Amino acid sequence: MPKIPFLFSACLLAACSDPAYVANELSTSIDQQLQASEYSAVDFTQLAGNDWSQLCFFGPYNEGSAEALGFDWHVGEHTDVLHSDGHNVLVFATQTAVLDYVIHSRASGDFAELSGACFPRSQARFTRDAVNGQWRPVSDPATER
Repeated sequence: MPKIPFLFSACLLAACSDPAYVANELSTSIDQQLQASEYSAVDFTQLAGNDWSQLCFFGPYNEGSAEALGFDWHVGEHTDVLHSDGHNVLVFATQTAVLDYVIHSRASGDFAELSGACFPRSQARFTRDAVNGQWRPVSDPATER
């Protein structure tokens, strides 16, 4: 009866998969930059077009997008993945509108520590601290020592 173990395995895999998350082109571009830098840097200014002026990060369970962005846009109305520990939502916006957002797997780059924070485009290049592993903008004075 080899069919029973196969069916059991298939059901188990389906139950453990995340159907809400499918990497899109923007998420893939983030992952490629991270891989190229050995997960030590990412330059978001090269992504999502030229019209956005701020980048905001929302990690698991963070529903404070309207407060962080400064205008009425609720991440929970556009995606339900914030109910998963495995994802971040990165929002590319102006001062008045969201231009693009991406659901990005934390396994392919974890920005949860930045959850609820927004950065101007001029500070949307990040490096990972070699000692504590935290992300910070390249223009952060601590990196200019």
